[in-house]
Amino acid sequence: GFTNMAQAFVLADTMFQQGGRSDAQSALLVLSDGKYSFAFETQNAVNKLKDKATMIYMAPIADRAGDWQIKLKEWASQPWETNF
Repeated sequence: GFTNMAQAFVLADTMFQQGGRSDAQSALLVLSDGKYSFAFETQNAVNKLKDKATMIYMAPIADRAGDWQIKLKEWASQPWETNF
């Protein structure tokens, strides 16, 4: 199997558009084991959310460190030290 985070980010964007409060900050909490597929598509979806000032919080649930952490830190809102 694979983890399609891009699809999750696109769906989150759709949900924010359909029923959020107009006066509230949109925020997304991502729980991840660190395994992701489609990095390019995910980056594009993340960029679209960030362009709309959506806060992205990454919460990795993994028992190992790895290169995957670099991408998740990039995808988290800045400063990543607070949002990862």
